[in-house]
Amino acid sequence: MRGLARLTQRRAKSALISERRRAARPPATKEKKKTKKTLAQVLRIAAPTPKASSSSCRFGPNRPDHTIPESEEAKEPEATSSSLLLVIFHPGPSSPQPEQSLLACSASSAAPSNAAGSSAAATVKADALRPSSPVVVETPMSEGVLDASNGEEAPDEKGSHAAVVPPSWDDLMEMLKGLLLFHVTLSVVLLLLCPGYSRHPLHDATREQLFKRLKEQLCRVEAEKEAIRAEADILKKEKEALEGQVNEAGQENLQLKREKKELRASLAAQKKESEDLLAGLAAQKEEMEARFAAQKKEMEEEY
Repeated sequence: MRGLARLTQRRAKSALISERRRAARPPATKEKKKTKKTLAQVLRIAAPTPKASSSSCRFGPNRPDHTIPESEEAKEPEATSSSLLLVIFHPGPSSPQPEQSLLACSASSAAPSNAAGSSAAATVKADALRPSSPVVVETPMSEGVLDASNGEEAPDEKGSHAAVVPPSWDDLMEMLKGLLLFHVTLSVVLLLLCPGYSRHPLHDATREQLFKRLKEQLCRVEAEKEAIRAEADILKKEKEALEGQVNEAGQENLQLKREKKELRASLAAQKKESEDLLAGLAAQKEEMEARFAAQKKEMEEEY
């Protein structure tokens, strides 16, 4: 059993060396388009690969030493490059022939293979201490075969995650306005109360003193507000008294205006009466003069 495990390790090492040599060769002129495949596409591609697996690791009942001929070893790179194979050997007495299981590569193993490039590497996991433990030989799939078997481009799995939506510009501006308003107001108050605020750091004791001074200043401001309110009440009362006096003066003025109108009306009436009297006197004078002239003429005729 240990000999079988060693032989398997040797075969895996030879496959690894051949893959490294093939990767060191210059790439072909015709480059195939590399695309990322999803898990469902990889499963669809890896499903028809039992032929390659049978050609890469072929064991028959007439080969008890589990050896691989050179013709099959020459075809091994092509088969191993077409799909991801996990060949599990159970060297127990109950299983004379090795079991072969074909597993498709997952999305998590496809990402490192794409990042590493087209070069394939074989990893051998063997436990030499326990002969009953299986030996796993893993060969990654090549990207060219995936592209050739499926021409459709698969969506990028990295872009499938939901992106975190950042806050809008208006929300950020509102938050900044609130913070700036608070800090600016506090800074202005502290600068007005304490001129040395900007030159000294704010320690705990200094902060307490500043808040104490701020409270005292606020108390003073409240007292000043009360005094101003009392003065405002007094001025309001004086204003009401002055408004009463103004109203009385206005009423007196209105009364004087009425008397003035009455005097003007009486004066106009007296003036009209005097004019009528003058007109009557003038008429009487003319009449008397006419009589006097007539009497004088009669007297002259008589004498």
